[in-house]
Amino acid sequence: MEDKKIKLIRILPSLNLDLGGPQEAVLKITPHLTRNNIETTVVTFNTPDSIHLKNHPFKTIGLGPVYSKYGYKKGLRSKLSNIFKNYDLVIIHGLWQYHCFGTWRALKDMNIPYFVYTHGMLDPYFKNYRLTYLKKCLYWPW
Repeated sequence: MEDKKIKLIRILPSLNLDLGGPQEAVLKITPHLTRNNIETTVVTFNTPDSIHLKNHPFKTIGLGPVYSKYGYKKGLRSKLSNIFKNYDLVIIHGLWQYHCFGTWRALKDMNIPYFVYTHGMLDPYFKNYRLTYLKKCLYWPW
């Protein structure tokens, strides 16, 4: 008897590797998940035709464009709710942009487990960057 394949969806603002570590982490970890019978789909705010969504060994879904650095996307909750119906597990990459809040809103009434992968975003190192630290202090209570 073959084990049931787990369907995982990962959410992050972009797959553009110029933007930092979370994108690289997704690319490096996904082949290991595949070998362990976990099918991965990545949802980003890249436009559907973005070069950053091409040539990956996993399915990608681009929901962009978005119109600010925060990444607000009108109708995100309902779009994600429809996508999530076909998945077993969700991983949200990052904390400080709308994809995290919008994903939580879509999942809060669904019976799908999810995890938030911070990628070191709460590291005390960022206290050295006053504006970044201030922004995170303001966002944290929400």
